[in-house]
Amino acid sequence: FIENKLKFSPYIREAVAVGLSARKQLKLPVRQPLARLAVESKMEGVKFYQEILEVILAELNVKQIDQKLVAEAKSNNKIFGFPGSQHIQYFYMDTTVDQQLKLEGLARHLERAVQEMRKGLGLKVGEEVKLSYDTDDKELVSAMELFDTKKTYVKGVERVKGVEGEEQDVGGKKIRLKL
Repeated sequence: FIENKLKFSPYIREAVAVGLSARKQLKLPVRQPLARLAVESKMEGVKFYQEILEVILAELNVKQIDQKLVAEAKSNNKIFGFPGSQHIQYFYMDTTVDQQLKLEGLARHLERAVQEMRKGLGLKVGEEVKLSYDTDDKELVSAMELFDTKKTYVKGVERVKGVEGEEQDVGGKKIRLKL
């Protein structure tokens, strides 16, 4: 794997750079997961190993590689193509965000808000806390079910009506969070 990764590192770097630039142009933050992308190499017959593709997917927060995007891009206005430079001919990204991807993006936004709160309270990495929240927004309640407690060192999440916490704006929706 290491040998393959080193051999393909210029491709990986370029694909990730083009992907991040594309997300910035489209105003799609990396914490918002996307469903699919495709990468066309400038070199004939280049086959990316699965572990190389996994690195690209992880860096760009995309679920899967789907080469069908290349053909679909001509007829689907939610698929955008971006030119590469040295090694990448074209990079395609499907910007369709279904309900599940939207909820995952809201959950990542909530995790980030909790991490900022932890930092503001001077909590150390590994120091566990309980999280209480209150919101009237059904999507945020669903997103809290996807909240990653391991990544945020939260040992329990509880919805508490009228909780006296920090009001957060998550994708234009309001939620109160308390650690």
